[in-house]
Amino acid sequence: MGNFSRNTFDRLKHYVGVRLQQGVPVVDADRNEQEDIRRWELRTFLRWFVGDGVPPGSDGFRITSAGAGDDFRIASGRCLVDGWEVVHDGAGGTYRSQPLYAKPELAAAWGVAPLAALTAPVASRTDRVYLDVWEREVDSDEDPDLPDPELGVESSVRVRREWVVRVAERAATLPTAPPGHAFYELATLARTPGDTTITDARITDRRRTELAVGSHLDVREVVADAFGQDYTLDGDGEPNLVLSIRDTVNALLRRQAPGTPPTVFATSPGTDRAAGRYVLVDRRGGVWVFWSSTRSGNAEIWYDRYDPAGKIWVGPVQLTHSTGSPTVSADHGDLSLLEDRAGRIWVFWTRGLVKTLLCNRFDPETGSWAGEASLGAGASTPRAVEDASGGIWLFYAWYLNGSEDVPNIRYNRFDPVDRAWVGESRLTSFSNTVAPTAVVDRTGGIWVFFVEVGSRDVWYCRHHPVTGWAGAVRLTTSGTGSDETPHAIVDGEGAAWVFWSRTQTDGNADLWSMRHPEGGSWGTETRLGTRSAVHQDRAPYALAGRGGDLWLLWQGTDAGGTRIWYRSYARDGSGWGRSEALGNAPGGTDPCGVVDADGRFWVFWNQDAASAADLWYQRLIPAI
Repeated sequence: MGNFSRNTFDRLKHYVGVRLQQGVPVVDADRNEQEDIRRWELRTFLRWFVGDGVPPGSDGFRITSAGAGDDFRIASGRCLVDGWEVVHDGAGGTYRSQPLYAKPELAAAWGVAPLAALTAPVASRTDRVYLDVWEREVDSDEDPDLPDPELGVESSVRVRREWVVRVAERAATLPTAPPGHAFYELATLARTPGDTTITDARITDRRRTELAVGSHLDVREVVADAFGQDYTLDGDGEPNLVLSIRDTVNALLRRQAPGTPPTVFATSPGTDRAAGRYVLVDRRGGVWVFWSSTRSGNAEIWYDRYDPAGKIWVGPVQLTHSTGSPTVSADHGDLSLLEDRAGRIWVFWTRGLVKTLLCNRFDPETGSWAGEASLGAGASTPRAVEDASGGIWLFYAWYLNGSEDVPNIRYNRFDPVDRAWVGESRLTSFSNTVAPTAVVDRTGGIWVFFVEVGSRDVWYCRHHPVTGWAGAVRLTTSGTGSDETPHAIVDGEGAAWVFWSRTQTDGNADLWSMRHPEGGSWGTETRLGTRSAVHQDRAPYALAGRGGDLWLLWQGTDAGGTRIWYRSYARDGSGWGRSEALGNAPGGTDPCGVVDADGRFWVFWNQDAASAADLWYQRLIPAI
C-alpha cells in the first residue's frame, strides 16, 4: 500500500476542485483529493448519462464457444461498467487463460475471490457470466520503473483497473458485488447434464451494445426525417407515439391501418359483452366503456375509464347492484352513452324480461353518480342525443305490454330547465318499427332512423328546432331484401350519413349507405361492396375522424369466421378504401368505437369463445 498522510476526499461534500495557495507546503492529500474529484466526476457522468455496455465499433467481452470442455472465449474490446472503462486488449482470451484462473495465491495478494474451474452440470441449470471490475494500487515492488532513477526513491504509486470474467453457476441473479467492485452481466449459459462443451447455441448474449452519447444534430436529423422540419421535441424523454415508425410503415405496406395488437379489455369466468353505443370519450380525453357482466353473479352493468394523464385504466367498477331473480334483475348490455354540455356522463340500459328502461348520470365535479332512475317498461335499444338547448332526447323501441309483436318508436326528453323528464311520446303513427338510431346535425335538427318491419326498409323522422317533428319518410327500397341495424353520423362537412345492412334473397348481407349534404337532399343508395362469395356484413358503426374522414366498422362473417372489419372514406374525393379485418381471432361481434383527442381510433368488440364472451379492443392510428 502507498504511504499517504491522509485521505481527505468525501463525495458528500460536493467539492469540484482543489486550489493551491502560495507560500505554503504542498501535501500529498491535496494532490490526491484533486485527482479523486476529477475521477469521481468522470465516473458519475459515465454511470448516469451513458450507462453500462459496449460502444459502437467494439465487440468487447462477447462470450463465445471455445470448443473445449468447461471453457469459453472472451472477445477483446471495451466495455463500460458502473462508470469504469474496462479494456481487454488481449487476443483470443478464454476463461481458463485469465491471470487469476487457478491461482489462489495471486487472488489473495490482490484481495479478491479466487477464480476456480467451472463444474460439470449434474442437472439442467442456468449459469450467469459476468464481468468483475475493481481497482488496486501498484507500487515499485511490482513495477520497478516507478521510482525516478535520479531520486532513487518511490515518490508515488499507481492505481490499476483490474477485471476478471466470472461465472455464477445455477444463479437466478448476479451475486452482490463486494465494496469497491462492480459487476456487469455478459451472458447466460444453458447447461445440461453430461454436456461439458459450452456451444454457441447454449450462450445468450446479455450485453448492451452500440452504447454512445447521441449527438443533438443526429437527433434532429432523425426527428426531421420522421416527422418533418416543423416537429419539436417536448423534452420529457417519454415516447409520444403509440406505435413506432417502423411498425407504422410495416402496417401500411400490408395495406392496413397501423394499430396496437388486439387486447382483452374485460374478461371473467362468466359473460362480458355489450352492444349499441357503449364507448364514449369525455372532454378531458378519458375513454369510458360500459358493458354487462355476470362476474358478480347476476348480469350487472360495469364500467371502466382510461385516464389519458396516467395512461392507465382506473377500473373496472360495478355500476348496478340489482336484486332478485335473473329474469327480473338482469341488466342488458344494449347501451347508450352521452356526455352533455356540462360534462356529465349519461348511461341508459334496460333490465329484466319486461325491459325496464333505466338511466344514471355521473357528475365529474362531485365524482359521484346521481342514482338509477326508471323511465318505464317495455323498451329496447335506447339511443340518446343532446339538442342545441341542452335537452337530452332518448329514443327507443317500445313493446306493448312487454310483447314483441307490435313494437313502435317512442321517445322521452330531459328538460335542462326543469331538470326532469317530460314524459313518453310516440314518434311513429304506425307500428312494427324497431332499431332506432339518432343524430343531431349542425343546424340543430334531430334525425331518427329506424326499420319498419313490414316493408323491411329504413325510414326516418326529422325534428326541426323551430317547427318540430315532420312525418315519417321511407328512405330505402330493399325490394326483396331486408334492411336492418341502421347507424347514423354527421361528418365534418355537416352531411348526415346513414349506414345499414341489407340481407339479399341469396342469404348474403351487404352494407349500404346514403348521404344527405347540409342544405341538400338525399343521394342514392350506395352498396359498399361484397368481400367474398358467401358473407354476412352486419352491425355497421361509423366514426368521424379528426380530419373529417369517415371510418366504418362492422362485423363480417365469411369462410374465415366472424371478425371485425373496417374501411375509411376520404374527404378529398378518393372515396372508400378497401375493406380490412382487425387482428382479432374469429368470433368478434358488435363493434363500437370512438376517436380520442389525438385522433386515434379505439375499437371495441365482443369476442365470443366456446365457454364465455369477453370484451376486447384495439387502437388504430390513422395519423401521427
